[in-house]
Amino acid sequence: MASIIFSDYHLIQGFYEKCEADISAYKCGTIDQGKGENHQQGKVINCLQRHADELNSDCKHQILRIAEFSADDYHQDRALFFACRNDRERFCEKLTSGNGKVYKCLMKHKFEHDMSEA
Repeated sequence: MASIIFSDYHLIQGFYEKCEADISAYKCGTIDQGKGENHQQGKVINCLQRHADELNSDCKHQILRIAEFSADDYHQDRALFFACRNDRERFCEKLTSGNGKVYKCLMKHKFEHDMSEA
C-alpha cells in the first residue's frame, strides 16, 4: 500500500500544493542523484524532513502525516527500523508496534541526551 501511495503525490491529499513552495525553496525537487538514477519521491520527503523546522506550517503538517502513515508499522520501514533499533529498545521497550506507536514514542524522546543521532 505504501508503495502505491508514495508513487503518486495525488493520493496524499494536499501534499504537493501545501509543500510546493518549500520543495522549491530548499531545492528538494532537484536533488542531485548521480548519473542514471531516477528521481524518487522518498528523496523529496527526506529532504523536506531535514528542513522540518523551517517549513511552512501546512507543509510541516503534511510531512508529519506522511511520516505517521509510513510508520504505522515500525518493522515495515526498514531504514527507520535499523537506524532506531537501539533507541526503540531503550525508550519504547514495552510498546508493541502498530498504529504508529513506536514512531510516536521515538518522537516523544527525540531530544533526550542519550537518543542516537541516527
